[in-house]
Amino acid sequence: QPTPPPRLPAMDDATVKRLQENLLKARQQFDQWAADRVAHLETTKTQHAASLSTLQESTTAAAASLSQSEAALHASRARVAAESAELAALSASLAHMESRVAGLAPQQAAAVAEAAAGMRGVEEAGVR
Repeated sequence: QPTPPPRLPAMDDATVKRLQENLLKARQQFDQWAADRVAHLETTKTQHAASLSTLQESTTAAAASLSQSEAALHASRARVAAESAELAALSASLAHMESRVAGLAPQQAAAVAEAAAGMRGVEEAGVR
């Protein structure tokens, strides 16, 4: 058989009143503590939401900035590639012109020699 719970000694009215007052104070303290905890949790929740919002705004701004930087980098690379191609074309054109100039000097010397020989031939024919 289960043992019955122990019987509490009989209490007088003053003891019951004191215990009720203590219980009321304990409940009030607990309620105050619980209200403080809830207020703290609400404050933490509000601060968290504000921090999260700020973080999301910062992330969005950083993503936009990164996107703009990547676009600028792409444009710069395209510009560098175009300028490199233009420089290569100019270098090739300059090399072609230099080779033509180098080729003209011997041709010009030969033409001058030929003209001089022709003039001497004319002079000699006129002298005879």
